[in-house]
Amino acid sequence: MAAVTLAWGTLPAPAAGIEPVFEHLLGDEDVPLPILKAQENVDCDDETFDGSFVMDSYGGLERYDDSRLLLGVRENGIDETDPGHDANLAAQFPDRSLIWIDHLTGAPLGVALVVGFNPVPLDPGFLSAGGTVLDYYFAFTVDDAGVVYIGYKNKIVRYAPDGQGGFGDPSVAYTHANDGSAQWAQWRFETLRAWGSGADTQLVAGGKTWRDGQRYRLFETADGLNFVQVDFSGFAGGGSRVVPAKQADSPTEQWMFGTQYPGSSNGIDSAIVKNRRDPELGIPFEGVAYDLETDPDAGYHGQFYSDVDLHPQFPYLVSYSTPSWNTLAVIGEDPENPGADRYRPGFIAVHDPFFDPNLVDPETGEGKAELLDLHRIEAFERQEITPNCDGVEFVGTLWHGTLGKVAVNVLPGMRTGQAEVLWYSGIYGYGRYLLDFAPKPIVITQLQLDGQNNTASLTWTSEAGSFYDVQKSSLTEGASWELIRASIPSAGDDVTTAAVDASEPTAFYRVGPGLIFREDFEGDANGWTSGTSDDPFPNASPTRWESGAPSNTGPAQAHGGSRLYGTSLTGNYENLTNIILRSPVIDLTTAKRATLKFFSWQEASPVDGGQVNIYDETGETLLSSGEPITGNTDGWTEVSLNLARLADGANVLGMKIVLEFRFLSDDQAADNGPGWYIDDLRVE
Repeated sequence: MAAVTLAWGTLPAPAAGIEPVFEHLLGDEDVPLPILKAQENVDCDDETFDGSFVMDSYGGLERYDDSRLLLGVRENGIDETDPGHDANLAAQFPDRSLIWIDHLTGAPLGVALVVGFNPVPLDPGFLSAGGTVLDYYFAFTVDDAGVVYIGYKNKIVRYAPDGQGGFGDPSVAYTHANDGSAQWAQWRFETLRAWGSGADTQLVAGGKTWRDGQRYRLFETADGLNFVQVDFSGFAGGGSRVVPAKQADSPTEQWMFGTQYPGSSNGIDSAIVKNRRDPELGIPFEGVAYDLETDPDAGYHGQFYSDVDLHPQFPYLVSYSTPSWNTLAVIGEDPENPGADRYRPGFIAVHDPFFDPNLVDPETGEGKAELLDLHRIEAFERQEITPNCDGVEFVGTLWHGTLGKVAVNVLPGMRTGQAEVLWYSGIYGYGRYLLDFAPKPIVITQLQLDGQNNTASLTWTSEAGSFYDVQKSSLTEGASWELIRASIPSAGDDVTTAAVDASEPTAFYRVGPGLIFREDFEGDANGWTSGTSDDPFPNASPTRWESGAPSNTGPAQAHGGSRLYGTSLTGNYENLTNIILRSPVIDLTTAKRATLKFFSWQEASPVDGGQVNIYDETGETLLSSGEPITGNTDGWTEVSLNLARLADGANVLGMKIVLEFRFLSDDQAADNGPGWYIDDLRVE
């Protein structure tokens, strides 16, 4: 009789969504920071940031090491020009400083770095143009080596660890010279993000403002000390880091998400912006509006987006929508519900960024990024009292306190779908949250044997839109598992059943997440067909797609294993080649999304090259075409294509398709090369 194990490796825990580790908000009784308080006597006509302003606010929360975070204290809310001020409290939380924070409790652990109001001298030209040494804003970030970067007017200031648990003297990493913009003397870098270390460090910095030119810039460095701008993105709100595209038209495409509020929106009509760039192809940032799904029943209207972030190892987008600023003026009173509470809380939201605004979700009929989970931040503008503003009894928060930031980190040991989010708001508080959107556990619920036919019926818990693999072994420990069923589509959000071979006296089975389709070309490549085409010109070349091991041309070896598919394995392609290679039918009828990934090796003339097309299951109707893939690759390069949106934007989800790999050459023999080779293909 066959036996069965119940796992594919280690079973993941059930997804928990957004779980706070700690959250310290304005008005809470157990806040560990005594300077996190509502204001009682603030003159908002006297916002002088020299140590005398009595409104407390914060300037960032960043991961520093395994057990500590850094919290930026923008203003401690203590008038240090008052002889009777609390000097002890002011010393614990200096203005313009970074405080060590315990990552489990959110409690302060001491002063890490006092930046001060004037960390480095400003250029005479900046001051003569009307700039001042006192900065309205305070923002910072930390790179992978623990180097801290501070925004100060038109400069980014760098603090490196001193090797003794502290930081060395500041140096200027970047100075933005006068670029002729009308508000150059009001320059600010309100948001900073860093990743990498040394010469591989990259920075993005932006102003969160409507001011001319103060939009997001991407910086790189050759020595880890001095940075230069390499790209510019024109959105005006909060900005994420730059990551490899989750689904892309080329393997070198990158994404950066941003908000329009503040800067180009009053908060009511805010929208996320998705910026796409391709440094290898010389394509700079280009942004498109990106709508997010909302939940009005939960009070989440998708307005006042202050910040957004994502991570290369976390598949989802995280946003922070702030409690609104100037609620009475911007939102006004609801005419259908006079006297209703117009003050909205903040939200941390997780969205699926794979949904493109140019696509239509087949389930909802809307082209919105799916909302996966919400965390409501119980903070409201009405909690911050500014009674002396323009003589009005209550106006709300001061402008500089409303903005905030989220940072997504993937920590060691986290699975795909897990991450940490750090959040802060200028006045409302700060928090740390764990995200768990890992797949649901796969549990085998039934194994029913049919001894007469030597088969078994294997049933396991499943998720709609997922695919599964079944493996088999004669041992449980030190076993060599054999893949016996691949790419089984889920039967829905319940259980899925598949038939397996049970002819052996004892066998162990396990089920795990699978791909929609895979092909490594190591076998017979069943179902793959090759041929020629007459469109856009009749093939006049003897060159054909061939399967096998590379020989005296093309790559020295296959990407994986020993076999691949290439445009002739023994010589260069010839003139007027128009050849096609087609896959078996691939079933996308239940897929939530579909990304084609394969490894590509190409050496061809700039006008010769390949193209990926999608046909219907009959192979007769062209559904979608990709951009041409031309030129040379530097060895094997992974290509990632969103099958729901190739170059022409057609959506093939919910259909059965055939992939076509087409290679074309012109009539110039002098620049012919080895051609195009593909290997280790998968759809996931």
